[in-house]
Amino acid sequence: MNYPKHPIVHFRFFLKKGAASDLQEKEGLAKITASLLKKGTENFSALQLFDEIDLLGGEIGSSANHDYSLVLGEFLSGNWEKGLELYSEIIMQPVFDEQEVERQKKKVLGEIIARKDNPGAIANLHFSRFLFKNHPYGRPVSGTESSVKKITRDDIQNFYRTYYSPENAVFVAAGDFDEDTLLRNLNLANWKVDAEDTQTEMNLTPINGINILIVNKDDASQTQIRLGNYGIKRKNEDYYATRVLSNILGGGFNSRLNNEVRVKRGLTYGIVSRFNTFLNAGEFAVTTFTKNETVREAIDIIRSEEHTSEL
Repeated sequence: MNYPKHPIVHFRFFLKKGAASDLQEKEGLAKITASLLKKGTENFSALQLFDEIDLLGGEIGSSANHDYSLVLGEFLSGNWEKGLELYSEIIMQPVFDEQEVERQKKKVLGEIIARKDNPGAIANLHFSRFLFKNHPYGRPVSGTESSVKKITRDDIQNFYRTYYSPENAVFVAAGDFDEDTLLRNLNLANWKVDAEDTQTEMNLTPINGINILIVNKDDASQTQIRLGNYGIKRKNEDYYATRVLSNILGGGFNSRLNNEVRVKRGLTYGIVSRFNTFLNAGEFAVTTFTKNETVREAIDIIRSEEHTSEL
């Protein structure tokens, strides 16, 4: 989309593959693969790429979640053609240098270790794993210490060759650029690889009764609480209705849960509800924390509000 008044050109490359396609016992593969795209190409080292992008006043980032990987680029409108060349090369010609692979693995391992000191992050991970069982949606996008250590350069190259392709992706450009020039210079159009386009199907087992998981931390003075169930897929026709519902229930300071649990009773400093929607499934969760002594009271109030409110 051409917006002549906008001084920046935005590029977005959405790959329809993410952590749900990770090799078993090598979770974190999609994230590490995406992060390494800008860490060296056939013509530029990681440092050279950084300098080239910086000289253009631009930015290129890459990431992955469960369902897709993303490469974003932003450049001043006067530099967008050169920026597109670098952006295309990062996507199409990464080299996955061995030193950069090891450096990125150490970075991710550091994040995973630091996560252990975050009670909220721990609660989120255990909730998803408890809900989705052995499905990839129940595994952390960053992987685990064990899985990341097992990832090799060959694994990364194979993941790239298997999934990265124009057939598996969507490219979007917006800003002040000439459309004919972009189409003529878009190297992605000449990118030909033999990639797979497979989807991970999700068969949900109905949840019967109340299932409880307790993750003990002896020195904790507060308890993280997660209550929830399966949610909806992103393409569900009720997606926007559920967003409104969740906002009323626990979407802000004026939400019903916040009013009952925080404002009226002072049991927490924050409580929210959310629908996380994925390609093949989703999860609904109420998230809060409270003193150990008031856990049962907080849970009873949340359950009462969920069952009795006329949303």
